Amino acid sequence: MLIWPGLGPAMIACYLAQVISQGIKEPSEQSFLGLAPDELRGRMIAFLHGFLYPLGYLLGYLLVGAVLWLVSSPQTGRLIYVGLAWACLAVAVCSALRIWANYDSGMLNWRWRRRRRQVVAGLEL
Repeated sequence: MLIWPGLGPAMIACYLAQVISQGIKEPSEQSFLGLAPDELRGRMIAFLHGFLYPLGYLLGYLLVGAVLWLVSSPQTGRLIYVGLAWACLAVAVCSALRIWANYDSGMLNWRWRRRRRQVVAGLEL
């Protein structure tokens, strides 16, 4: 939409946003919630949808507004957005690698441990 303003690019952008939401966001959210214990899942859903997502939207709007207010050139604004996107990508990859490295010692594998105990208990009979 930044390159070709108009109705066609706006429709394509809205379609791509829906595809990303339904194809990536919702399945990843369901798998994330699958890691949580059953008694905490409702609280986590309420926290995600009631606080975390609106806070992220608000911070995103403030960031875009600040860039538009401070920068007069669209090219400079694009460079700032691309730099922020790369920085966020680096933070996300580092976070994912840290979670992966600490998976065995953390809370995230409680179901796997429980399943393994059940299999071992079944073999001892």
